[in-house]
Amino acid sequence: MVRGLSNAPQPKQAADWIPALVLKDDGESSRIRFLTDEDEFFLEYQHWVDRKDIKGFYPCLQTSLDQPCELCESDDERTRKARNFFFAWVYEYYHDYTEKGQNRRPVKEGKITLYREDINSVKLLRLPSGHKESIVMRAKKFGTLLDRDYDWTRSGERGDTSTQYILDASDEGKKPMPKEFVALAAKLPDFEDVAMGRVTSLKPQEKKEDKAPWVVDDEAESTKKTAEPTSTELPF
Repeated sequence: MVRGLSNAPQPKQAADWIPALVLKDDGESSRIRFLTDEDEFFLEYQHWVDRKDIKGFYPCLQTSLDQPCELCESDDERTRKARNFFFAWVYEYYHDYTEKGQNRRPVKEGKITLYREDINSVKLLRLPSGHKESIVMRAKKFGTLLDRDYDWTRSGERGDTSTQYILDASDEGKKPMPKEFVALAAKLPDFEDVAMGRVTSLKPQEKKEDKAPWVVDDEAESTKKTAEPTSTELPF
């Protein structure tokens, strides 16, 4: 296991689950406050699994635990290739969409109109480490990610392999971390437990045993969908 985003190589869905911050469309953005500083970002190789019984990202047991990994031997090329992801906790204030939708209000940003939904909750930021540069630049400039709010914006259509994510400091400038955010961050689960599937909710729960979650024990278990996202579209 490796910590520290600068160390990255260059380039379960249920009633309770850990919500991820996902920007799906070009121009979509989110106002966030980082709860994890750059040197505490977690790095983990993950496989994408898309089957009838399970769907989502799962750790590569070879790189994580030095154990045989059946996903590395998968017949599906997209599943077989593990990619290095970074994990970070953020607090999402609001989410700006490019299209109208329920619970969204129009807001003017320069010459364009976006449709804003208030979120006000913790999200897991998880993306391939190739998208780290904008974050690393801000961390180097300010010395920390924790002393101000940011706008996190997607540039690239769905399915575009050249999609980029841009991190801009908000116009409000430097602001101390709210005390309630400090308390909130202290209660969040460890990234290793999240990445390995031991913890699958932000609510208090017992850790699950270490085992490959894509191996079904019986026919009844095969009907469960234990991972997010629900869409087959990769969130990056």
